[in-house]
Amino acid sequence: MSSTAENDFKAALQQAIFSCATSLDTLKASRTQTPQIPEDKPSPENVRSDFISILTLLYARSTSLTLVLNAGSYPAAREPLTEIARDVSRLAHCVGLFSISGPTIQSEATWAAEEVLDCIQTFLISFTRSKATETSPEESKAALMLRVGSIHNTIDRIKTSFSVDNRAAVIKRWQSDSSHLDDAMREVKEMIEEAESDNPGKDEDLDDGWGEILDGPESKLAAHEVEVAKKVMLILRMVALLHKRILSRIITPSFDSSIELEQLLMLSTSLAAGTDDIAASLWSPQDPQQIASRATAIQKKTQGLRDRLNSFGILPLETQEIEHDGSPHINKKDIEWFHMCFAQIDKAIKNINNS
Repeated sequence: MSSTAENDFKAALQQAIFSCATSLDTLKASRTQTPQIPEDKPSPENVRSDFISILTLLYARSTSLTLVLNAGSYPAAREPLTEIARDVSRLAHCVGLFSISGPTIQSEATWAAEEVLDCIQTFLISFTRSKATETSPEESKAALMLRVGSIHNTIDRIKTSFSVDNRAAVIKRWQSDSSHLDDAMREVKEMIEEAESDNPGKDEDLDDGWGEILDGPESKLAAHEVEVAKKVMLILRMVALLHKRILSRIITPSFDSSIELEQLLMLSTSLAAGTDDIAASLWSPQDPQQIASRATAIQKKTQGLRDRLNSFGILPLETQEIEHDGSPHINKKDIEWFHMCFAQIDKAIKNINNS
């Protein structure tokens, strides 16, 4: 490769790397900035379509760059590098346009774009280090294919799973919160089963040396601690049922305002974190005050959900007369179920605080 061609290649490479870095900085900064609605107000469908199209172009550009470099044609690499630099900037700009669609899908687009740009940046930076290592041409080509394969796999996965709209993005996040609730229940169930097992030597048999590092092995729950764990398990089961019922009866069906969805989602995420906290507080030796405090925190979060559902006109207060057909969003049977579930959660938490 002539010195001129080499300099042109290096300049195009550095520009593409700089474009990745600048775009990543823009995406990170957007997390703390107030979203701006684009003046031309593109449709949410067009924004999503453009986003997927740019990902497809970056897939093709990375393929083209790999082919010309594998052929040793560095002068021909300038064009795909220039195109990558341009499309990387376009991707970051497109993410900002998702403000027209809703906060949750915009967050999903931000995470997706950051993941793709990280892969591309790593791919490009590897060329700046290639000459510093003594590898055979075959090894270099294999490494190149591995890195571009990472870009391809990431883009394919995102294109397949990316939400179709803000509601779908909210549902996806809600389902993720639901999995946290299931994990908390699983953890508490395992604590109880371990404590009630008939194998007193099991802890010693499974000692793998971590006990000394972690201030001693985790001990089984005492009998009175098991009873507390069972009470917490009841709370978690009721909360999980409530969480799933809100998803199936309220979030998933057609719902008018995305603002209501976002507010419910914030409460969902907070509730999932609260269940993680109370499950973690059950390990022996237990602190009754800590457990009671975290149970009260869960009650406040479920009360927040109840208040939101009421203020949105979805769930009437128990003192309000319920129409024969229910509310405009859910039927009378669902309304009665929600009131019963909230009451059972309050009762179970009161039982914890009085123990």
